[in-house]
Amino acid sequence: IFNEAMNDMKKTEQAVTLFGEGYNCAQAIIKVFGDDLGIDDKTARTLGRPLGGGIGHLGQMCGAVTGAAMVLAHLESTPVDEQEARRETHSLVQALAADFEKKNECLTCRDLLGADISTEEGKKKIVEEELVGKKCHVFVRDAASFIEELID
Repeated sequence: IFNEAMNDMKKTEQAVTLFGEGYNCAQAIIKVFGDDLGIDDKTARTLGRPLGGGIGHLGQMCGAVTGAAMVLAHLESTPVDEQEARRETHSLVQALAADFEKKNECLTCRDLLGADISTEEGKKKIVEEELVGKKCHVFVRDAASFIEELID
């Protein structure tokens, strides 16, 4: 029943649902868009695993953005020339980052959450204030919607 319900949702909604079901931000995005790109669930989970919490819980670039960047690279996966494919991918990732930053004012996990997940004090604040549950679904939605609009 869950899979049937997921199929009726837009990909952005699917990503938010998967995030709420236990995938990290990057895994949710890679999984949802990866289905159409030949990326299976196990691979999506593996590739996205280190990206949550701003890459390895270092508080750096938002995992939703880095997961989306990986999907964008797969959208440009039939290059005639590697240098051209890189330029096209870089252009897409720059547009993603600009769109995300316009909506959220920043790109790093620590700034988005208002706490640094790489420190004990920051982890404590994130847990006590339930910041991931309160905020990160928005970031997943914003990164996924960029890709969905691009594809549509």
